[in-house]
Amino acid sequence: SQQFAELAVATLRKAIQAGYRNLQAVKRYEPLGPIRERPEFQEIVASLEKTIQAENLAKRDSKDEKQKLSDKQQAAKLLRELGEKEPADVRHQATLAASLRSIGLIQLGQKNYAEAEKTISEAFRIRESLKDKLASDPWQQADHAAVRMALGQVWWETDRRREAHRVWQECLRELEKLAAAHRDNAEIQWAIAEQERQVCDKYGQLGLWELA
Repeated sequence: SQQFAELAVATLRKAIQAGYRNLQAVKRYEPLGPIRERPEFQEIVASLEKTIQAENLAKRDSKDEKQKLSDKQQAAKLLRELGEKEPADVRHQATLAASLRSIGLIQLGQKNYAEAEKTISEAFRIRESLKDKLASDPWQQADHAAVRMALGQVWWETDRRREAHRVWQECLRELEKLAAAHRDNAEIQWAIAEQERQVCDKYGQLGLWELA
């Protein structure tokens, strides 16, 4: 019936927005048989396929910098397309921000400072837009600090060290509070420690250990 079809489509969309990624189950789940030929269902399947492809590219960590940059750029392209079609799905925006931060850091390593700042600034704007939507998500808080710290790295490398120092100190205080609030979350603790280590390395390069 029309009512069943609408409910099934709405439930499936909600599950995918919450992180459900079992494409084969969606294609084969017998109770969904009556709606498989409907345009809405086929659109959901196509979107899920693109989402999985984008997320896999975003997570791939090639040792070859050119390949890594290509993977992140392709992921960003797909995530932009998904974001335009599904603006309510904050997961696309969060993954896009993470991909852009990675792209920016690669560009920074290549000394392409202008492009790095442009890319990381875009990631920062996306993270800012997600602050209220994901206010209770510790990963959003950690990633928001991480992208600000990445901007600090650009400023540090382009002789704006006062600005870099200021934002790093602000972020380190935020991360300290976040770590204290999530002592039992090993993944969060590791991510925070990694951010702190990167900043300490920058200070250490100039012998400024008292700032680390």
